Amino acid sequence: RPLPPAAVCKAFCEQLSWSSGGADWQPRLRALFAMEYFSRQGSWGRDVVARTAKKASDLLHHLAREVPQCREMAVSVLQRGSAVRTCPLPCDSDALGVYSL
Repeated sequence: RPLPPAAVCKAFCEQLSWSSGGADWQPRLRALFAMEYFSRQGSWGRDVVARTAKKASDLLHHLAREVPQCREMAVSVLQRGSAVRTCPLPCDSDALGVYSL
């Protein structure tokens, strides 16, 4: 039986944030790669990524804009997450305020 999506979302949000005190980009990039993988693993994984993208939207946008090592994966997660599906504008990366590489 899979873990509840809310619990996995919380874990992803904690990994993406700076609340642990660590400033390294590598743990955040690992979380982004895991989210990308989850998004391709069926409805449960897509739900987890959608919840995380919504809850951690500000963090994901920051990673996309300010952390070059995380930019590509953060943009990908934003595009796969709920922020894209609920966007009232034409939903490309520029509409989200995320700039393509």
